[in-house]
Amino acid sequence: MSTTSTPTRTPTRPKAGRLAFFGSVLLAIVAATIVTVLALALPVSESGPLFEETGPFEQASPWLWLAFALWIPLVFRKPTLEVAAGVIVAIAAAAREWDWHVAFTDYSVLKPPFYYREGTMPERIIAGGIMLVVLAAVVVLVARLIHLRPWKRPWPWWVFALGFAFFMLVFTKVVDRAPAILRDDLGWINLDEHARVRMVFYAIEEGLEMLLPAFFSAHALALARWHASRKHLHGSTKK
Repeated sequence: MSTTSTPTRTPTRPKAGRLAFFGSVLLAIVAATIVTVLALALPVSESGPLFEETGPFEQASPWLWLAFALWIPLVFRKPTLEVAAGVIVAIAAAAREWDWHVAFTDYSVLKPPFYYREGTMPERIIAGGIMLVVLAAVVVLVARLIHLRPWKRPWPWWVFALGFAFFMLVFTKVVDRAPAILRDDLGWINLDEHARVRMVFYAIEEGLEMLLPAFFSAHALALARWHASRKHLHGSTKK
């Protein structure tokens, strides 16, 4: 009498990935609520230093990016090219938060005029080499993302976690630019004349920007667990 084994359904949405996504959303909501309350409850003279460039939120951000750089090899557990690329990008983000791209040359290496102005050849060579390494790391990550074909349905939870992380990245940049857009581009309101409202914008931008490494860490966890579940499934089907 022959027996047939029932094929195991692919675990495209493991519990860890679901928790990573919803945990990120909950963290963003709680953080935005806390910083908004601080901006509204505290006097501007006290809340201002919290959300300035030299404040604790801004200062904590690069250290969290470095923590993310350490988290990547821990969660994936394999020294792959993609892991190395992720570490490079995370370290570059930390350096960006520390303004090393400006401190090194007294001019932002992220701006094209740096590479054709006079008197900066040694700095241009070093900075250009570093930027090429970071760009290559980004290309590796994008190529890997395309190879995984995340647009296929059903979507695994790491796709939602990654999408939310990028959404928060764009959102913080929009909030950062919102006062200038409202004042200069649209001519609606000058938030410099409304200190309390302006402080809310600063609080949300700084508070959520600080947590960007946490959102990407959640994505890394979801992706690593997704890979592990696929390997477990493939190993089971071979038996």
